Amino acid sequence: MTVSSTVNREQYATNGVTTAFTIHFPFFNDTDVHAVFVDVAGNATPLSLNADYTVAGGGGAGGSLVTTLAPAGGGTLTLYRELAFTQEDDYVEDDPLPADTLEGGFDRAVMRDQQLKDASDRALTFPPTIPPGVSAELPNPQANTLLGWNSTADGLENKVLEPATTVYASTANTNTGTAVAESVTPRGLHDSIYNIDATIISITGEATAVAAGTAKKTFRLPMKLLGTEVRASLNVAQSAGSILTIDINKNGVSILSTKLTIDNTEKTSVTAAIPAVLSDTNWLDDAEFSVDVDQIGNGTAQGLKVTMKGRLVA
Repeated sequence: MTVSSTVNREQYATNGVTTAFTIHFPFFNDTDVHAVFVDVAGNATPLSLNADYTVAGGGGAGGSLVTTLAPAGGGTLTLYRELAFTQEDDYVEDDPLPADTLEGGFDRAVMRDQQLKDASDRALTFPPTIPPGVSAELPNPQANTLLGWNSTADGLENKVLEPATTVYASTANTNTGTAVAESVTPRGLHDSIYNIDATIISITGEATAVAAGTAKKTFRLPMKLLGTEVRASLNVAQSAGSILTIDINKNGVSILSTKLTIDNTEKTSVTAAIPAVLSDTNWLDDAEFSVDVDQIGNGTAQGLKVTMKGRLVA
């Protein structure tokens, strides 16, 4: 065979359903193929061969990888080839020299070169124009210091922050609210929990049965919001029948591409099997909103409320 592909690593967006993924790069053994799943929050989880996934194909060609469970939606599955840095072919003098065996060794060498190139492509490097004598050697770690160039710009050193230097808080630190020596930027405040507004609208009385219909409640927001979430809740859960389905409209047009639902025996849409999806997050000041109850079940649901959450915007 030949190694005509330069691919050593590929990624797939996950949807919570798909379990089979094509491996386009060539490999020899199942153990050459590795997989890492990164969820929507950025948490990386290495997967284990034969426990979390199986591999088919190989032998110098591509193949497929099948996960035991479908990776959660909104994440990324990375497949990559990693060969051992060993040479297992043993050539004996005067023995036959099979072309496939010889070429297989060359192919492994090329794949290892691609493996090294993939790693170097993801590493920090200097441009070709860097002056001679510049060193990238890191100093020993030192607590509460930063890396920086020395006064001659030819080496790295640990640096202490100058007095009165501002340290900006991350959104996570802003949300925690415990740091006393960090500054908050307008964007950090905008993205934090301190810029969340929630409006709760009662659609029926607490002991009033929920009935289907349009414009069950009409209201106007007193501020402009960038919508982030909508929820629905009940005082008394619906016991059976069709799934309770709610729609929210802005100026007569739905703001949901997937409508709010509350599953039977549940009292909140947070636990719904199919979560609501916002299609319009531009909630203008004084825009007219209305709530429709598109579908009910056996009529036992009572005390419907809708909550709209968003960030204040100018």
